[in-house]
Amino acid sequence: MENITHFLGRFHPLIVHLPIGILLMAGILQLIALKSKKYANALDPAIGLTLLWGAISSVGAVGIGWLLSLQGGYDEATLFWHKWLGIVVTIIAFAGWLIRSDKIKMKNSVFYMVLTAIIALVSITGHLGG
Repeated sequence: MENITHFLGRFHPLIVHLPIGILLMAGILQLIALKSKKYANALDPAIGLTLLWGAISSVGAVGIGWLLSLQGGYDEATLFWHKWLGIVVTIIAFAGWLIRSDKIKMKNSVFYMVLTAIIALVSITGHLGG
C-alpha cells in the first residue's frame, strides 16, 4: 500500500496545475466580462462552469497532495500552510461557484471579493508549494 501512496503522491505537481489553470481562467473570464459588457451575459455561465471544475479538480489535487505529504522530507511549517491553504482554496472555489450560479444569492461585489480571494490564495498556495 505504501508503494501506491508514494506513486500516486508524486503526481501532485502534475495534477495541481489543472485547478490552478482553471481557477485563473475564471478570473480572466470575469475580467473580460467586466471590460466588455457585450460579452458579460455570454460569459456568466462559463465563469460558473470554470469555478465548478476548478473546485472539483482541486479536490483531486488536495487528495494527491496529501498522499505526497505522507512521504515526508518537507519543512513542516511550509507544508502546514500549503496544505491548509489548498483546502481553503477548494472550499472558497465551491463557494464562488455557488454564488455565481445563484445557488447562494449574494451581491456581485461579494462574488468579486470571493474570486479575488481565490486568485490571491492560489498564488500564495502555489508559491508555498513550489
